[in-house]
Amino acid sequence: MRKFFWMLAGLAASLAAGCSNDDGNDGPTVCPDPEPLSQLTADVSLTVQSARLSKVSAAEATGKQSADSYLLVMETSDGAQIRMVLNAEAGTSPFGRYDFSRTNDCVAGSFDNTADEAVGSWYYAGGKAAAPICGGVLDLSRVPGQKPSDTSYRIRLSGIDDNRDTPHKIEAVFNGALTTEGVDEAPASTTTYCYAGASGFYADDGYSTWGIDFDNADFTKLLSIFEFNVPADAAEEDGIPAGTYTITDEYGPNTVTWATYDEEMTFLSTGTITVERNDAGYKVVVDAVDEYDAPFKADFEGPIYYRNSSERTSISPREVYVVYYGEENGLADWYITLVDKGYLTTRDAAGNCYYGSILHFDLHSDAGNDYANGVPEGTFAVQDGQAGTGIWGGDNAACTSFLSEYFSGSPTVGKLTEGNVSIARDGEWYRITFDGLTLAGGDQTSLSGSYEGRVQYIDARE
Repeated sequence: MRKFFWMLAGLAASLAAGCSNDDGNDGPTVCPDPEPLSQLTADVSLTVQSARLSKVSAAEATGKQSADSYLLVMETSDGAQIRMVLNAEAGTSPFGRYDFSRTNDCVAGSFDNTADEAVGSWYYAGGKAAAPICGGVLDLSRVPGQKPSDTSYRIRLSGIDDNRDTPHKIEAVFNGALTTEGVDEAPASTTTYCYAGASGFYADDGYSTWGIDFDNADFTKLLSIFEFNVPADAAEEDGIPAGTYTITDEYGPNTVTWATYDEEMTFLSTGTITVERNDAGYKVVVDAVDEYDAPFKADFEGPIYYRNSSERTSISPREVYVVYYGEENGLADWYITLVDKGYLTTRDAAGNCYYGSILHFDLHSDAGNDYANGVPEGTFAVQDGQAGTGIWGGDNAACTSFLSEYFSGSPTVGKLTEGNVSIARDGEWYRITFDGLTLAGGDQTSLSGSYEGRVQYIDARE
């Protein structure tokens, strides 16, 4: 890729200034290489204090409309800056590994003579553009916490400038909170819930009680009903009965005596919750007032899960995290986590921080694949134990490859005992497929699915 870049640069220079054969000999004209834009005389290594990721117009960043473009700005305590323009596939997450050798991943630094300004990816020192970043790799990873407000970010840049003969390294490391603009924007609706789980049924004097949690589409809004009180003759196996439930501080059948919403856990003080049942599940309408006398209205339609199993035979992950633990006994240890829905804004009534399915692969590959190379390609068999290359599984307490399902109450776990996982790569674009994975310990016995996109890398050796 760098060779191609320099060929283009040389061609541009010859067209602009012309080239001559000064020695008067016949033969092709030899044009000198363009002078590097970099002003560096030594390698640069930065400890970043703050970072910001902003979504920008694709046309503004690259002149192309087929990608989502982002500007990553990292700044040190003394004002040095790294500004990088990144391109992600349209509609996909911007988090993952970016490689200058992959077409359109990163926009290399250059200088626009017409606008008289530096464009693309650059290192700035003293408020001036000091060196274009024209090669290397960037890891931009989002590390999930117990809830979204606990999420942290890790950024590692291993770049080089445009000095062809003696390229200088431009390196940066950041761990902490990332300011985002236009990234993972939440939908406008804040009161329509899409998921619901009920748990914790117990009988009391004259009534029985359920706990119910409702979440919106991207898990940024949560309604937790800790005490949803139903008539005493409502059996647990029948689920929550239809009816109108009054929000009050007096216990009894058809009452709600403890309900909060969102991360601040604002209490609902008065109002009603209406429950209807049909063949598709439930329709729930909330018409209430909170503790600050503000109106609160919400609705939900769909199934309410009473147990931690979707009884599905396939999942469609939307994000993948890869943690590299280094090498041991001649094997490289990669822990791959695939998630299909999202993290809750706050813990639900049962203490869960996630809604949906999480699939874990404890992959051990040949030691020749290290963190810099990334996850290796190949088809890896699930091992019934913790030895050799492949996915370490097994129906025992030591099993570290499993499926966890979080829909209501404590998670259900299915341990991987057989099957194959295939990993294919096109640069930093991955396709992970699994078909016929055998599970033990859960309600499901077989699982298939696939993921296509970037993966997020985390170096556990740091």
